[in-house]
Amino acid sequence: MVNIARFSRAFRLQAVSRLPQTVHTLGTNLILIPIGIASSVLIARTIGPAGKGAFDLIIATATLLLMVLGFSLPAGVTYEVARGDANIPSLARRLVLLAFAQAVACGLILLAVVQFGQADRFLPPAARNWWVLAISVYLLLETQPAVAIALSLVLLAISVVVLVSLRDRWFGVR
Repeated sequence: MVNIARFSRAFRLQAVSRLPQTVHTLGTNLILIPIGIASSVLIARTIGPAGKGAFDLIIATATLLLMVLGFSLPAGVTYEVARGDANIPSLARRLVLLAFAQAVACGLILLAVVQFGQADRFLPPAARNWWVLAISVYLLLETQPAVAIALSLVLLAISVVVLVSLRDRWFGVR
């Protein structure tokens, strides 16, 4: 027989322990939605309608390649780590090597698309070869969050240096 009182106490403790995570997730989503809308408007205003269409085509192509070349890897990694049998350093090394292999495969697929004359379906008309590299790097960064965070920090530092060096032009500070 199941002890209902004991079960309900355990469920209440579990629900209370997840409350901060739930509030954090909700708060993060409430902050990210307006940021996403603002960045979409900013991108559209900055690069114009043709540039926005090219940008969306690149993101759609990269997302398609990410789904095809992903091989359900995130779900598999989550399963292995949750099971407790995973050797984390070894798994991390293999995942980094796999991410580079995926980026190379992505580049080769896109170069084949360009060579067979089907690039108009997947890539913007201007500077196709440059976009092949950009999408390959995007795929690499999408599969390796640590590399993406490191690159974001480097780009943030460069942005701060540029803003500080140009502050007198914008704010009249000498």
